[in-house]
Order: sequence, then C-alpha cells, then structure tokens
Amino acid sequence: MNRNEFNVSVNNTLKRCEDTLIKKNKEYAPNDDPLNNFKEGSEMSGLIMEQVLFMYCLKHLVSLRDIVFGKVEADTEMIREKTGDIINYMVLLNAINDSKKK
Repeated sequence: MNRNEFNVSVNNTLKRCEDTLIKKNKEYAPNDDPLNNFKEGSEMSGLIMEQVLFMYCLKHLVSLRDIVFGKVEADTEMIREKTGDIINYMVLLNAINDSKKK
C-alpha cells in the first residue's frame, strides 16, 4: 500500500463511520438526544454513561478479537463493520465527555 492508497482507505473508513453514526443515531436516539441510549442504559444499570458505552462496545471487541485470532472467519466487509462500530463507540465516548463539560 502506498501513501495515496492509505489516505483513500482512511477517508473511506471515516466516511463509513460518519454515515453509520448518523443513521444509527436516529434509531437509538428517537427523542433528539444523541446520547439517549447511554443515559437510559445508565439509569437502568446504575453504571455511568462511559461504563455503559464500554459494555456496549465490548461485544464488538470480543467479536473482532475472535476474527483477529482466527476463531472466526471474516471477509473484508465484516472486518470493516466491526472496526467501524468500535471507532464509532470511541467517537461517542468523546461526545459523552464533551457533554459533561457543559
């Protein structure tokens, strides 16, 4: 892979992540609060929002671990989906952190 191909890969990944965040946020936050799912999860579990997010993300981390260590076969699209989900959780963690600063 050369630098240009790398840059294209990065841009494609970030665009997919952004598209997914916008689409999924409409599903998980129907009341116009983009962090609603984590607030509700926090109230239900007694965990703070960051811990709820980590627990939601953990499923994707375990799945990716299984792919990376050869327990599960995966094609490129599945790997992109898993890594994209994890990236999006990190973006959401930053949003939670930003919301607490206000």
